[in-house]
Amino acid sequence: AWIDNQYKLHRIADKAGQAKYSLFDLVQDPEEKTDLAEAQPDRLLRMKPELDAWQKSVIHSLNGEDYTKP
Repeated sequence: AWIDNQYKLHRIADKAGQAKYSLFDLVQDPEEKTDLAEAQPDRLLRMKPELDAWQKSVIHSLNGEDYTKP
């Protein structure tokens, strides 16, 4: 999941690797009951690459690729 201000983007991949995204307004909907992905496609499209970049950085960090070697 990726949080940007009051919005939270969930990415869930199925067994075939296909991703489904859900978008929530944490201020208006703290229980995350109303998916805003279809109602706010521009926000979804802006947040998806941010989430993808963060996920890649986590993988690089886990693999030690963000540390310089002497």
